[in-house]
Amino acid sequence: MLNYEYPPLGGGAGQVTLNISKRLAKYHNVTVVTAAYRELPCKEETEGLTIYRLNSKRRNKMGSNVHEMMSWMIKSLEFCSDYLKKIQIDIIFAHFTLPGGEVAMRLSRKFNIPYVLMSHGHDIPWFFPKQMFLYHLGLYFRIRKICRKSSALFLQTPEMKENADNFTGKHHKTKNIVIPNACDTDFFANFESRQFEKLKIVYTGRFVTQKQPLAVIKALQILKKQGVDFEMSFIGNGPLLNKMNKAIVNSKLQEVVKIIGWKTLDEIKGIYGKSHLFIMPSKAEGMSVAIIEAMASGLYVLTSKEANKYNLVKNRINGFVIKSISAQNIAEKLLVYNNEFFLKKIDIPENEIQNIITKYNWDSIVDGYLVELERIKGV
Repeated sequence: MLNYEYPPLGGGAGQVTLNISKRLAKYHNVTVVTAAYRELPCKEETEGLTIYRLNSKRRNKMGSNVHEMMSWMIKSLEFCSDYLKKIQIDIIFAHFTLPGGEVAMRLSRKFNIPYVLMSHGHDIPWFFPKQMFLYHLGLYFRIRKICRKSSALFLQTPEMKENADNFTGKHHKTKNIVIPNACDTDFFANFESRQFEKLKIVYTGRFVTQKQPLAVIKALQILKKQGVDFEMSFIGNGPLLNKMNKAIVNSKLQEVVKIIGWKTLDEIKGIYGKSHLFIMPSKAEGMSVAIIEAMASGLYVLTSKEANKYNLVKNRINGFVIKSISAQNIAEKLLVYNNEFFLKKIDIPENEIQNIITKYNWDSIVDGYLVELERIKGV
């Protein structure tokens, strides 16, 4: 299992890698190769997994740059080339076309081992062209080769598959396989401590244009002018942090809007348990694990149509979907939720929460990966 980000490093993709790995380890021997970071052990055995962390100049817990990714790619090629001379491996499972897929393709060619890829959205052209255009343009043919040489390309949504089908070509469409994301629903089902004295809103994720945190702050300014009593917590970090801090000060929201940085899963679980509404008006999204976690925790979700994969969010039932992303539209939905749901203490119907917990838990979702991996290996 190859991913340069593995918890506690990285965000959603790292959590996906962890959850798939530890459940595959119930049936198979799984070795994870990832990046080292500070005091983390270079080798660890936990939950049936063997984890190797390679020293690849990783400086930031929640983000990485091209130089660090290249360093990890070189280190992992060296490590895995030596490792595969000693240990028999049946399948290489790489996350992201680059750098993981590049490593997998080279190892596959050298040792004649099949490899599969998992895309997390932005690593395949042209999922989010505005942000990734130059990156995808320069690496277009390399990424396509990595995808075409794989035995399977796992994608989280039908939209991602359609994009991958167009990118890889009609002869490769059958190996582009959709398996949705999930969450640890036993862990996140937590809504006993929720109170209704003040509206509590939460955002979790990187502070990037794609996820529109600045539009959320502008919407909160409108909410405050309407006299709504609320608190907002931004969990995360990213390149827009300074602009967000300035926007909060300029809007005079310092008393009610807090940026609290990255938090552990245990801390996020506690925050979700005391919050009412999760917000993510993203311009582009693969399949957000954070949204599934919030829904499993009993939070209403305010999101964009671009992030509402599988139509998990149903208007005025378990959340609100914005068709056009703007501060005004976000504010309007916030006011509807406050006036018609929060103040009346209306919870999400229990059957809606149970539907999420039943369909989008990792134990059932990983069964799909097991079927495909065993098919590729010919078990």
